[in-house]
Amino acid sequence: MIGVEEDGKKIILEGNRRLAALKCLISPDAAPETYKPKFRKLAQGVDTSAISKVPVVSLLLEKLRPL
Repeated sequence: MIGVEEDGKKIILEGNRRLAALKCLISPDAAPETYKPKFRKLAQGVDTSAISKVPVVSLLLEKLRPL
């Protein structure tokens, strides 16, 4: 995932779908209603501590992002 830090917040520029999927595996109730049952079932077999080790690549992209 590629992101920047702005105003003390990390903003993901690339990898949002992957990040959303990981968040839904950690907390299936965060998924849209139609997908909650699927994420609840998937989350049963997931080691959530491994998800927290997924690296975030931070890049300085000020020239590419208007502030």
